[in-house]
Amino acid sequence: MVSQTCFIVGAAPITEYELDFIKQKKQTKEHSTKEFWIAADGGIIAMAKASQRPDLWVGDFDSWKEYQMCEQENKIEEMDQILLWSQTIPTLSFPPQKDETDLFLAYQEGKKRGYQHFVFLGASQGRPDHTYANIQMLHAMAKQKDFGMILGNHWRMCTVWQATITLKDIPKGSYVSIFSLSEKAEGVTLTNLAYPLERATLTNAFPLGVSNESLGMPITITVEKGCLLVMWEDRRENASKSHASLSTRYKK
Repeated sequence: MVSQTCFIVGAAPITEYELDFIKQKKQTKEHSTKEFWIAADGGIIAMAKASQRPDLWVGDFDSWKEYQMCEQENKIEEMDQILLWSQTIPTLSFPPQKDETDLFLAYQEGKKRGYQHFVFLGASQGRPDHTYANIQMLHAMAKQKDFGMILGNHWRMCTVWQATITLKDIPKGSYVSIFSLSEKAEGVTLTNLAYPLERATLTNAFPLGVSNESLGMPITITVEKGCLLVMWEDRRENASKSHASLSTRYKK
């Protein structure tokens, strides 16, 4: 198992907050050789904007082909860089008629290479059906004891399946919301939040866990049976100033 993180950039519209995160990681990548970057289809456009060369490019490339057909004035200045990268980056092409999304295919490729910790960018600001598909992907990953986090515009989200997760360095007053992705999530315990819970049951038919708030201390979220979606706010101006960290402990 590889101990570092696989970063996957999707084709959804990317925010300055996400670009800042990619640029920040680019500065540290040379010191962390186990990091692996995958561009999922049109995600390579955001990577070019951040000057972050991917280690792998996967997808059916429908988004990339659409982009190439755009009017010249709508293309990014880094187009030549992408065309240059495309001559040397390992590429995996899939047919458009497939069951998996490009982001899910990218996750599978990272998993094949031994990664169990994934961060997704360009995965939450586009079509709402794609965003929901990505949440379902996080659910599937959690069941495999793989950790996945979607980083969006000053928000992050992950899933917890029959495990305990600890969120650290979440500023006091920041919103933290917890939802059940299962019909029922049982044995839900929340500590160091404004509204704690002790072995409670959440359902996917009532949003009891919305708009909780951090108390500025390490937050612990446990679910004994079922799967939770955890979403938390980052009020800092940009991702380079965000120091939120987390750890996961699965039930034996």
